[in-house]
Amino acid sequence: MRIVPHHQNTGGFFVALIEKVSEIAFKATSIRFILFHIVKLVNIIIMIDSGPVWKKQKMFKDEPFTFLRKDDERWFDIRDHYGISDHFTYGNLFSRRLAENDANSRQLFFANDAVKNFVMRNMTTVSIQNAGMKMFSRTEQKVESTRFRLSQEGIRHLLPFLNKQKVKISRDDMLKLLSTESTMIPLESLDCKETIRSQKTGSLVLFVNEEDPVCTWVGLNFLNITRISAVDLLVGAPYGIHGTAVQSVACGEKHTLMLAEDGKMWSVGGNEDGQLGRGGRGSGSYTIYPVSFTGGVEIIQVISAGRSHSLAVAEDGRLFAWGSNEHGQLALPHNVRWQETPKRISTLNEVVQVATGPDHCIALLESGLVMVWGEQYDGAILHSPTVVHHLIGIPIVRVSAGGRHCVALSASGAVYTWGQNDFGQLGTGDMRGRPTPYFLEGMSSMGIVEVCCGDSHTVLLNKEGRLFGFGSDAYGQLGCGRKFDKHITPAAVTELMGSHVTRVACGRNHTIVIIGGRVYPFGQNANGQLGNGSVLNQVTPKQTDELDHVCAVFAGWDQTFFMRVAGVQDVSPGPSCRLSGPKFLSKDMVIDLLLKHDKMELIGLIESVFSSVSSINGSFLYVDDRRFLSDPKTFGVNLDDVMDTFNALASSPDARQYAELVMDMCQMSVFSDDFDASQLHSVESLRVFLILPWLETFVVNVTRTTVTALHRPFANAIMRLKPNSRLILGINLTFWRTVSIIYNCRKKWWLGLQVRHFNRIVTAMLSAVRCLVLDKVDPSECLVTNKIPLENFYIHELNNNYNLKQDYAHWASASNQIKQNAPFWSSYPFLMNGAAKGELLHVEALISMHTSNIRFEEVAYCSDYYIPS
Repeated sequence: MRIVPHHQNTGGFFVALIEKVSEIAFKATSIRFILFHIVKLVNIIIMIDSGPVWKKQKMFKDEPFTFLRKDDERWFDIRDHYGISDHFTYGNLFSRRLAENDANSRQLFFANDAVKNFVMRNMTTVSIQNAGMKMFSRTEQKVESTRFRLSQEGIRHLLPFLNKQKVKISRDDMLKLLSTESTMIPLESLDCKETIRSQKTGSLVLFVNEEDPVCTWVGLNFLNITRISAVDLLVGAPYGIHGTAVQSVACGEKHTLMLAEDGKMWSVGGNEDGQLGRGGRGSGSYTIYPVSFTGGVEIIQVISAGRSHSLAVAEDGRLFAWGSNEHGQLALPHNVRWQETPKRISTLNEVVQVATGPDHCIALLESGLVMVWGEQYDGAILHSPTVVHHLIGIPIVRVSAGGRHCVALSASGAVYTWGQNDFGQLGTGDMRGRPTPYFLEGMSSMGIVEVCCGDSHTVLLNKEGRLFGFGSDAYGQLGCGRKFDKHITPAAVTELMGSHVTRVACGRNHTIVIIGGRVYPFGQNANGQLGNGSVLNQVTPKQTDELDHVCAVFAGWDQTFFMRVAGVQDVSPGPSCRLSGPKFLSKDMVIDLLLKHDKMELIGLIESVFSSVSSINGSFLYVDDRRFLSDPKTFGVNLDDVMDTFNALASSPDARQYAELVMDMCQMSVFSDDFDASQLHSVESLRVFLILPWLETFVVNVTRTTVTALHRPFANAIMRLKPNSRLILGINLTFWRTVSIIYNCRKKWWLGLQVRHFNRIVTAMLSAVRCLVLDKVDPSECLVTNKIPLENFYIHELNNNYNLKQDYAHWASASNQIKQNAPFWSSYPFLMNGAAKGELLHVEALISMHTSNIRFEEVAYCSDYYIPS
């Protein structure tokens, strides 16, 4: 039994087989006192906290133990089908369901008399997490004549009582069954085929000797070995005082990695290519064991597993790889076939995330760069990490890898896919592969917060808990419930409409989602990876009754791992474990460091952010839904926070140092010769042109050196933007040629800014011009090679379609407030050609003459009545 004494404030955890030897009033005083006076320990493991008593914590709401009654119809069904002897104490079978729901229980467990008596007496006062062994699992298959299958876990105890559905086979047949990787074995391949065919369809026990029976399922022509198809407690995983200490799991084809809370990494499984990282290659290990790293690494932050290779990111951003290098997945030279222990990939630093497909890898750096290596979708093998140039400048926060495709997610919920697309796993609406990232524009307004990849399918989770999928659905891994081989565009999983999905994970051909702490699996299930007690595929999400309080799920290939904790209600949708990302800047972060006078930390933060265009573009985003790309007019940046942050830096005693540091870092990023603004492909990469003008150096003490180092590179970067990007900012070289664009100008970022922010941009650039004028700079030094002809600004139709003379007369006589609120063409003289301006000058002369006459008459009138003192 597994007992958690949460009703007694002992702060301890113990597992025990207990024999009660005397009656005594139960008092929760001391765990040592109780153990001494009440029980005789048969086998006990005790970990007791000798420190102060822990505060009572919120624990699981334990499901009751409901034992079978004598008239239970389920037992009659099971007994008759398997020919179970009357000597079997079926009253010791129980389920973990309320009595009114017990008939629908999916599993029946067996406990001996001592355990049953203890449970019946104490389950209301002691939290008993596990007891007994699983004996039967319910099936929904109509071809079987009973509703319950035999469980491998309890078959050794049950076999002596069985008189039906058991067959003794030869040693050769047993070896053939156990050594075959396929789950479906033709009966014709076995010597015992006729004996097996004489049994009823369904659950069948095969044995060479009764000490080692094997549970199978038999059909008309095939036999299926029962794999681990229901959820089992992981044995040997690292544990802490509150239970399991595992915080994330990564699954390869035949091996598994586990990351503990203390930063230690553990491995288990196959080791043909050294993918366990323990040194040497061999058949593998059934024992979960820690992995050692060189170079002083003590804490691992991220783990990932491919087909037969492994990756781990250390706390300081160093990336380690080991296992097979046949396809370049370790970023080692092609003559290195494998690596038996973790080896650092020296070309990568400051890695914050990593993901692996079967034979390729993708990494996200602290600077926001995305790197790939290994075998690409077109068969090319990259033996060294290569930058994905298409994503430069975009604040990527999540990367994921599928069979031969990749997905990246930005800070504003933009989804980018590239790679193989034979099943529509890129969601592009076709099946054409993409060598460069493709922006899924249709998902930009959905607020995506998590992405996961299977072998040939992709799922997206949004902030509201809605799930979207695309790609292969051959096994039902998209949960659509209809028999389609593929979906080439993203579609919501209709079976989950109205549900609030909080976690999602993808295996090779299956998907697991968590809703309210409950498990909903769908897809391929040949190896029991859905954990629902069956080995049949499931094309729609269905709740698995055995698990609740699930807070995280990890899947890969044909394995699934769950983590349970108390109180997982109201969890926001997102990843199953904490993930690091590129460094971004926020107002609260800067103000907090200024108040703490933590100058060194602030300098480090400024260096990290402003040395990367991606980090700048991911800074100062709204914390609410306004950060998502839900509207063309939305740029996601809280410019008031930008203004307050730079003003706070300008008011600090070290303002000059901070300003110079920002300028120096910008020379390495947005003003660098290596940065080509014409290659920016996303609206998110344009935020830098909204943020930088609030730097104090743009407007205060502007010198020719400042103009050269700051203003001119800033303007040059804007001019190098693609025409579409300039349109988004509101800069169009032929902007005023058509009146229709005037009416659409509100969609442009700069033109839609509040006055204080737009005025800042204008003031920043005018400061540079004013500086040059005051310095009496030779105009030849300001020669513009890409000069825009004045004629491009003229709208010749104004003179014909409007009475510009009357418009100017009204404009000249209006107050400043009226001029700001009322539309006058005279407010935009640069739109008028020479003829129109000539007419306005004529009107101006008449108005000036009329005004002078009035003033002369007023002076003459006053002089006639002047009386000297």
